Amino acid sequence: MVEDALALVKTLTQQILANEKEFSDQELEKMWQVLQRAVEFLEGQEITTAGTPIDIKQGEFPSSNVEGFKYDPDTKEMFVQFHGPYPNAKGPIYSYGNVPPFLYDIISKGRVAPKTSGKSPYHDWQKGVSPSLGASVYALLRDNFPYQKVG
Repeated sequence: MVEDALALVKTLTQQILANEKEFSDQELEKMWQVLQRAVEFLEGQEITTAGTPIDIKQGEFPSSNVEGFKYDPDTKEMFVQFHGPYPNAKGPIYSYGNVPPFLYDIISKGRVAPKTSGKSPYHDWQKGVSPSLGASVYALLRDNFPYQKVG
């Protein structure tokens, strides 16, 4: 819903830009202020799915990539929230469909070790050393299950 509203704001912005010569400077200023307030409001809204907030739990281990997870065993839908720009830990949320419970268990415990070593403002990681939430998501979810950005 929030993404749909932001898409509408983008469309309105494009329409205003395409027709800006038809408006006075005062009218344009007022429209930009309204659109800016709308964007600020929408960005502050809780991310939801089917009208219910997605309650993402922080990962059990520090991660340079993953903020947290939520899994619904009834629908086999797994939500992964990635980090946002440092220091804002809350980044985008992706929904992965048809994830078996055993795979969620493996991923949430970070059982796949990274193939590289490195560091980020969130966490350092070492090649071959688990737990690694990011390496587990990358190896087991990415490109293996249907997904979509939901927030």
